[in-house]
Amino acid sequence: MKGELKQTKDDLAIAQSAVLTSEVQASREAQKLMSIIEEKEADLLKLHSRVEWAHGRILELEQVLSKATGDLIFRTEMSEKWELKAGIAQQNVIELEK
Repeated sequence: MKGELKQTKDDLAIAQSAVLTSEVQASREAQKLMSIIEEKEADLLKLHSRVEWAHGRILELEQVLSKATGDLIFRTEMSEKWELKAGIAQQNVIELEK
């Protein structure tokens, strides 16, 4: 009986040691995972910041392109008007020379 009790105590001590070892390993693994999560969250914040910057830059470039397009249309119209006036003036010169 004493032998069985001692064996049971020894088995219990081994089981408790195994449980503690498992808990320590689980705790270490949980810490590693939390560290990975924190790194990924930091990466996500950096990426979000870059996306916001890129979005702002895209909006800025779209505005510049729109303004440049408007300026080009205006200058094209002015050029066409001057070409027409130059054509009319050239026609008047030809008629005067006759």
